[in-house]
Amino acid sequence: VSQSRYELILAIAFIVIGILGMVLPIIHGTFFLLIGIILFSFESPYVEKKMLSFVSRHKKIHEIYVKIDTTLRRWFGR
Repeated sequence: VSQSRYELILAIAFIVIGILGMVLPIIHGTFFLLIGIILFSFESPYVEKKMLSFVSRHKKIHEIYVKIDTTLRRWFGR
């Protein structure tokens, strides 16, 4: 399986866990959704553009986004 497919599979898994986390109180859904969207943005310039537009308007989310994005890019060699 190529790296891009692996990233997409992980992105979908994290998004599903994030959605479940919105319903189940024991899972922190927002964190998983953010990870899934960042992973998905590696393959989709459109998603990356929309995500950057959103986080630029929310300082707290932007700080978290930068930390997670930097870490994931380091892990996945991006």
